[in-house]
Amino acid sequence: MPIVASDFVWRAPRSISDTVPAENGGRMGSAVIATNTKNAIFPDVTQAQRTAGAVAHRKVFIHVSSVANIALLDARVWLGAITASDDYVHLIPGTHTDTEDEIAGRPYGAGPLLLSAEAEDVSIDVVPEGLADLGALEPFVAGDLIRISDGTAEEYHVIDSVTDNTTHWTIAFDGSALANAFDAADTIVSAVIEQASVAASTDSVVVTSPGGGTLNGAAIVAANRGATRDTITVTFTAATTFTAAGLIAGSLGSGSRSADFAPTNPATSSPRFTIPSTAWGGTWTTGNTVVFELYPASIPVWYQRRVPAGAGSLSNAAITVSVYGESAG
Repeated sequence: MPIVASDFVWRAPRSISDTVPAENGGRMGSAVIATNTKNAIFPDVTQAQRTAGAVAHRKVFIHVSSVANIALLDARVWLGAITASDDYVHLIPGTHTDTEDEIAGRPYGAGPLLLSAEAEDVSIDVVPEGLADLGALEPFVAGDLIRISDGTAEEYHVIDSVTDNTTHWTIAFDGSALANAFDAADTIVSAVIEQASVAASTDSVVVTSPGGGTLNGAAIVAANRGATRDTITVTFTAATTFTAAGLIAGSLGSGSRSADFAPTNPATSSPRFTIPSTAWGGTWTTGNTVVFELYPASIPVWYQRRVPAGAGSLSNAAITVSVYGESAG
């Protein structure tokens, strides 16, 4: 079964704060962010913020909540449109656990064409959104993949160089040329965040069993729909029985070597992972443990909203974020 559009779910982080950066973001939570809904990501901009200027961050997780535990391949995330108001948004790659004070990535932006472009052109002129307010920010960087789209045709190119012309930026392509003509009135250029593969996974399996118990860690199946970022500890209570707990999730119940163990995530009604009965081997005794890391099938992304000082007021200034990928199913 392939991954389909309905498998993509935007989820909020476990913590959101506008005042304490260390408490804004973190791990993926269970709350679903409603799309096409006012204030689903950011609250309204206040008059004081429009007067003085403001910067706010919100972390989102693009969760590949598929029943099939297959990877989303060649994933791409970009801004599909610029905002209609004076504020603007950049996307910043995140990690599964980072908070606002730990953001290390650079912004990825978007902007309209300044001049219409013709097929065979090897460069384009773009006005990055928020140009007058960017300062040292670089929403387009050499080596980036960019998407050029007028709503009908779309192309992807790699940036060779970016020239700041004060009123616009000239973006030259790395060894390619436009296949289509693009009208400046309809075309948006977006820097693309790329991720080669998105799937739930496990790693760092550590077995502590002096008596010779074994576990084939490669046999553990992390579930796209139910996995969260957690550290899982399995503790044997006898030779064939055990309990399991997540550092974040808490108790995950008990199991036996004679049956597959698949604790359910109540938020998604799906297993978090499955340890097949056939993965166990050797001799286990009370107190022996297995510890492993669990990762969700998600793309963590920060939305950075910047409100320039003196910005005007506009109701329903929407943000459009798009995701693309392929699956082998």
